[in-house]
Parts: sequence; structure tokens; C-alpha cells
Amino acid sequence: MLTLEREKCALMRIKRGMDEESVKKFIAAPYRGEIYEGGIIRVLSAGGAYVAKVGDSYASVARRFSCDEAALRELNGNSPIYPTKKLWLP
Repeated sequence: MLTLEREKCALMRIKRGMDEESVKKFIAAPYRGEIYEGGIIRVLSAGGAYVAKVGDSYASVARRFSCDEAALRELNGNSPIYPTKKLWLP
């Protein structure tokens, strides 16, 4: 059985009773895969996190941290940016 070690493990097996919200709280990092009991998801390695401020966009955050805008959008699911949103950096 796989267990999650926040820094070392790239895969996580979904335990009985876990739903999408509990998985998000547990790993606190972006992931890829379908959530179902016994399923395995891939925890994406992120370079860090940034909390968005008023006026931030994907382009401005990518320039600030010298990263690719497309990779930043993909890692964050291309969701809208609003103040206090946590953005994962590649």
C-alpha cells in the first residue's frame, strides 16, 4: 500500500472514505487523476506556491517568477485568478 510523504512521494492511493475535498486538504498540492476509493493519483511536484494579489494575472505571475505562462496555467488548471488564490509555481 502506498502512503503519502509530502516531500518524497509522487503517488498516493485514495483511502476509504476520502472525497475530493479531503484529498485536497491532505496533500495541499496539485494532483492529476480521478478520485475514487483505491484509486491512485499522481501528486504534481510544484516549485512553490504564491498567493495572488489584486491585479495579478497568469502573465504577470509568470514574469515575476521567470516561468512559462503555459506551464503555470496547466499546473493551476487554468482557473481564474482572484486575490488570495493560492497559485502553484512550476
